[in-house]
Formats: sequence, structure tokens, C-alpha cells
Amino acid sequence: MTRAALLIAGLILSGCGNGHDPRRHSHGSHDRGKHDHGKDAPSPRHGAGSKEKPYPLKTCVVSGEELGSRGEPVIREYKGHDIKLCCENCDEDFQKDPEKYAKKVGEAWRQWHESSSPAGQAAISTAVGDTVPDFEVTDFAGKTWKLSDLRKQAESGVVSLTFWCTFCHSCRMMDERFQKLAVELKSKVAVVGVDASAADTAKKIQEFARLKGFTAPVYLDVPGKVADLFGVKLTTTTMVIDRAGVLRYRGQFDGQGVPHAQNAIKALLQGKEVAVKETTPAG
Repeated sequence: MTRAALLIAGLILSGCGNGHDPRRHSHGSHDRGKHDHGKDAPSPRHGAGSKEKPYPLKTCVVSGEELGSRGEPVIREYKGHDIKLCCENCDEDFQKDPEKYAKKVGEAWRQWHESSSPAGQAAISTAVGDTVPDFEVTDFAGKTWKLSDLRKQAESGVVSLTFWCTFCHSCRMMDERFQKLAVELKSKVAVVGVDASAADTAKKIQEFARLKGFTAPVYLDVPGKVADLFGVKLTTTTMVIDRAGVLRYRGQFDGQGVPHAQNAIKALLQGKEVAVKETTPAG
């Protein structure tokens, strides 16, 4: 998901409950219904903040005043991301309803990403039946793995990719089933996660895995190229690729009690045609 097509269907900082855009956005998300009211926001600090990317707004999300008009902006860290405010008073207002203002920053990041990314000018999407290019992902040690490498890891040569991240509510709803499938098919099929979110790092994923007892393998799609390759819009979207590198299924990992990805994998292992080749992603 150009990356314009990869739009999280309006999903922004608050949209993870309905599915999260797996691209490398520099914004976070929250679990729907969970209001922390400052719990995730440590004491504010003053200064320029991260220099990895320009901040997407020139104005304060609370007052609307130009950042810097009242001195150095106050930087509130919320859900692991910086939000710039014009003054301490705005910081106090921000903490009363952080989700409201976080939405504005998330939307700004989405717009910034679309306008700045060369990939955001035209959709690049691999269709079911297409041969998947030999894309690259990285493991936690920074080692590069190609699709062909993942296929070699599996006896069948079949690979299942599920776009996933540590902070998406929809991912938490399927983590157990995802992990169970990875364990059951270990060595036979490469059942892996792909994390294309800028909010996640190898260290963060490892810490999440340790705390949650999560053992399914996850690879990083740092530039978001793999997400773009498949035109993925939502996390938990899954791709099942056969031994020849052809995409045979894309869509929901599972849904409404139907194990779509597992059914597609089972068909390929039995040498059969995949019955349901595509479902509408539902994060």
C-alpha cells in the first residue's frame, strides 16, 4: 500500500483497533477502548526531538499556534512517539485527552509519508497467481533474508507471511493462533511475521516476545518495500506463497472462525488448488 494505496484506510494513531498500516510510518497506535490519560506519557521535555525525520506539523496540535512561537516546543512522548506542543499549558491539555491529539499527529504523518515517498506515487501490488519477486527482510541481528532463503527453510518450500506489529490490537487477537500454526508447521512451512512499522525495532519486538512468550519468527521490513510489494493496507494481512514462489493466497489470516491461511497452506501441502484464493483484509 503506491504508498497511497497502502493507506491505512484512514487508520492513524488511533486506528489500530481496526487494523494497522504495516508500513514504516513514524507514528504509533493504541488498543481501542484503552485510555491511558498520560500513563504512557512520561514527563515532557524541551528541544528539537528526533532528527531522523522532520516533524510533520509546524503547529501545536492543541492550540494551533506555530511551534517555536512560545520558545522551545514541549515534546511529549506518547506511545513511544514524540508529539510537539507549543507550551506547558498545551501539554496539560494534551494529557486530558491524548488519543484525540495523537490522531492529528498520526494523520499528519500519513500525509507526510504519501507526499515524500517515491513509492507513494503508484501502487505496486503483486496479485494472486503472480510470481513474487525475491524480496528481502532482516532478522533481529540485521542479517538479510530473501524470500528464496525462507523457502529453503521449509521442507515444502511454502512460505506464509503475516504482516504484524507489537502495538496493534488486531494482531493481539490472532497472536495465539498465529504462534500455534508456526509451531505446528515448524520446518515444514515457513510461517513468519513481517513487521514494517516504524514504531517497532528489533529490540522492541524481542522485549515484546519475551514478556508475552511469543515465539513465532518475525522479520523486519525496514523500508516498507515488502508491504508495498503486496499492496498491504492492514496488519494481520497474510500472503501464502508456494514452493515455486507464486502467490496463492492473500487476505485475512483467519476470520469468523475460518482459518483462511491455514486452509491455503493445507491445500498446497496436499498438492491441491487453493479453494479460497483471496479474502478482504480485516485487521
